[in-house]
This record gives sequence, structure tokens and C-alpha cells, in this order.
Amino acid sequence: MRVAFWSYDTKLWGISSYLVAISVASVIKYPYSIVILESHLKSNNLGDILKNNVRDTLLLKEPSCNYYEGCGIEGLVRKIYRGDIYPELLNLYITEVLQDHLYYIPQSRVIHNRIFEYEFNQCLHSMISLLEQQYDLCFIDIAYQKNLNTKAILELSDLIVVHLSQNPDAIVNFVKNYPSIISKSLFLINKTSGQSLIKVKNIFLKYQIPLDRLVLIPDNEMLKEAWHGGELIDFISRYYYCGQEDPNYLFIRSIRKATEAIMKVMETGLNIRSEEAFLCGQL
Repeated sequence: MRVAFWSYDTKLWGISSYLVAISVASVIKYPYSIVILESHLKSNNLGDILKNNVRDTLLLKEPSCNYYEGCGIEGLVRKIYRGDIYPELLNLYITEVLQDHLYYIPQSRVIHNRIFEYEFNQCLHSMISLLEQQYDLCFIDIAYQKNLNTKAILELSDLIVVHLSQNPDAIVNFVKNYPSIISKSLFLINKTSGQSLIKVKNIFLKYQIPLDRLVLIPDNEMLKEAWHGGELIDFISRYYYCGQEDPNYLFIRSIRKATEAIMKVMETGLNIRSEEAFLCGQL
């Protein structure tokens, strides 16, 4: 299953950290394998969040990999773009983060952004197909900018995790500008105060968006510290089962709720495919 993580508001912080938090929460509770990647090159990337769990040496798996092509997502994209696709290809460019469950395609940042964006777009379908053969879920961190890859991934995704502010006007603006993706969106909304929560819920009801697709994310200072320190995986793992008396409880509960919503979509899709396979077998 393909899940896009997208922050519609460029001023908001957190979508990449939420992606990692949800991926860790997912593999703690569910038996699925997840690969995470970005559709854009950036200096502050998922690798920085995962730096305590990902070794730089993992970018040197392939003898033919050279500095000028990139040994992470850039190298993988270039291989697929040139048609050099074979079953073991992914193993050369993907690093294991949590054993047998969570994987990441790192960046080496040696290719110009525009070249990478073009080649990524050209090989997107082939790459997703390759990833889906080996992993249950693919979490993609997509760019704020409305570029070719953002549009393509939004269309290709089974589910879109949309990060919005609590501002009612911003939510209405999103709903009016992106009506075609509302039905497959899960909304993460920063909860900064209780004043406008009723307005937010009323907007969802007005546009017939189920409230179980709304997850309020409270601010959490420890999350930010863990993000900057490369300890986000340890933070989520440590507090995943924390009790209500813990100051991190509300944040962890929101991450667990988001995870359960994603897995509900995942398991619904699996059930549909199983039924289709059964019916085909009966014909």
C-alpha cells in the first residue's frame, strides 16, 4: 500500500517526524514491513532523523556505486531510469532501520534537485511496483511544492496523510482546492488550543468528512528534542505503552490513532484483494 505524507501548509513543522513516529508505531503493533523514502532531495531529511539508527557505511553496498551518481535514492532512481532493473536491486540501496520491519532509502545528495525530480518522475511507477513486491507499505514524504512528483504521488497513493494547522480558514481552503483527494485522506491537525476545535469538527461535518479521519496532534517538546538528536525511534519505542499519567501520553495516543487509521485502510485493502482472488478461483 502507498501512503503519502504531505504538509499542505509550508509554515508547519512536523510531517517528517510524524511519518517516522507512525512508521515506528506501526511496526511495534503490526506484523507488516514498511519502507520509507522522500520524493525530493533536501538537506534536512529523514536520514537526519534516523541518524542514530542508520550508518553512513550502508551507502556503499554496491561496488559500481560511485559518488557522482549517488548510492541511496539517487542511485536507485538512476538505475531504474536507465532500465537496469533486477530482483536484487532494492537490496543494494535500502538500509534496514528496525530488523525485518522498517527500512529506509537514504539520500547522498550528489545530484541536482531538478535532475533528480525529473528522473524520479519518469521512473515512479516502476519504482513503486518494485517496492510493493518486497514491502507491505510504502511511506513517501512528499514536497511542499506543487511539483510534478507531488501531483503524481498524490494521484498514485492509496492514502494521503495531510498535515494541516488548526486554523479553520486553512482547512476550508484545503478542502475547496483538493476535493478529489478528500475521500482518501487522513488529516493530522496540530492542536495548539481548544478554542477552534468545535469549528474544525463542524467543517468536517459540513463537508461530510468522517471524524475518524481526523487526528489532533498536540505539541510535544520531547518529540522535537528527539528529532534534533536523531533519537525519534527510541522516543516512540520507549513511550509507546506509557500510561495516562505520563506527559507524553496524549501525543503517543494521537500517533497510535493515526497508525490504526492507516492500518484499517491497509487491512481493508488486503481483505478486498483476498476476496477478489477467491472469486477468481471460483470462476
